[in-house]
Amino acid sequence: PAFEHQLTCIVPAGHPFAARRSVDAKQIATERLILLDPSSLTRQRIDDWFRRHRCESRPFMELGSFEVIKRYVAEGLGISLVPQAVLYGHGDEIVSVPLKQPLSVSVGIVYRSDRKLPRAAMAFLTMANDFFSSLPPLNGGAARN
Repeated sequence: PAFEHQLTCIVPAGHPFAARRSVDAKQIATERLILLDPSSLTRQRIDDWFRRHRCESRPFMELGSFEVIKRYVAEGLGISLVPQAVLYGHGDEIVSVPLKQPLSVSVGIVYRSDRKLPRAAMAFLTMANDFFSSLPPLNGGAARN
């Protein structure tokens, strides 16, 4: 994989989880969940994660956009699991709470090995690598956004 997207739980600023150092799958499963559409790879990984931890996720809403999910969480409609990278530049209305049982999604880049990548593609790969490697870890006790 080219990158690993670490997922985190996001909650409205006033939610009881906002003060916790981390949350687990069973705790999250009891909340009103706002998740991606079931056809997305990220959602499939989330569903697998709940099954591995013997939980059933019953989404309150299923949406197709992380931006809409963040907005609904900020409005207090529920909580969600999102890649840490989508929180870049978010405001104070949502809080990122690390997961006790880590969850990530691998992202790969496919290109022909018999051809040289254009400079723009190489610049993109460098920029993406710099961005993802600069994100702080979300494991136990890490600072929250």
